[in-house]
Amino acid sequence: MRFLKIYRYFSFFNLDIVFGALAFAWLGAQVSNIELPSYHYSLLAMAVWSIYTLDRLMDNYLPNTPETTRHAFWKRHARWGWAGIVLVCIAALAILFYFKPLHLLKGGLMLAVCVGIYLLSKQYQSKAKQICWWKEVVIALSYVLGITIAWWSVSNIWSIEMYVFCLYLFLLAFLNLMVIGRLEKEEGLTLSEKSLVDLLSEKSFNILITIIVAFSAIVVPFLSLPYSWDILLAALPWLILFPLFLTKLFLYENLYRYWVDGLLILPLIFLLF
Repeated sequence: MRFLKIYRYFSFFNLDIVFGALAFAWLGAQVSNIELPSYHYSLLAMAVWSIYTLDRLMDNYLPNTPETTRHAFWKRHARWGWAGIVLVCIAALAILFYFKPLHLLKGGLMLAVCVGIYLLSKQYQSKAKQICWWKEVVIALSYVLGITIAWWSVSNIWSIEMYVFCLYLFLLAFLNLMVIGRLEKEEGLTLSEKSLVDLLSEKSFNILITIIVAFSAIVVPFLSLPYSWDILLAALPWLILFPLFLTKLFLYENLYRYWVDGLLILPLIFLLF
């Protein structure tokens, strides 16, 4: 229980998401045979933390404030959240000014504009009580683009493995969002906004995630990674589904959220091999 309490705050501060992004950025570098500079990982961590924290803070301005524990946490500590974002942005600007990675800066600005448009449009549609059917797709796509920004900002030639990695990562991120959305819907913790999860019937939802899980596992061998790595990556989508089969257990203390987001950190295990 003590571990759960500690990990809860680790998750509240969006650090599980940050380390998950770093894990897949490193894994993507292995797939593409591109050696990423250390400052790239620092900038990625800052960007992911800022975006997710900003999303939590902006949700508190919705007509019906979300009732999830993480949103309640950021509602109580909103000032610290905004201050943290400002400090992180200043640190990121300092890194960019010092290293001057123009290619990364251009790609980052393009992605920042896309994310900004998404956050503002989500706020508008939430207040207008419109269905954001594209929410999960856009978030998953932004996640992929953010992690692979080092590729598409400098290279015009991609290998098959790089395309497959992007597809796998998109499917994994999309599955993550769909599972969380379904469990929060069942627990009555949905936001004032409606998304793709709300449009699908239970049967359609089950068919969709089954296809996603199966397909994401099938593409893993095309990444040309060590066999032991393939096994874990192929099993990862199936592990994400666990909370759907053990709902009562994973709804306790929002365990499903810690489980689903925490699984994205698993590729860091490959550093030991």
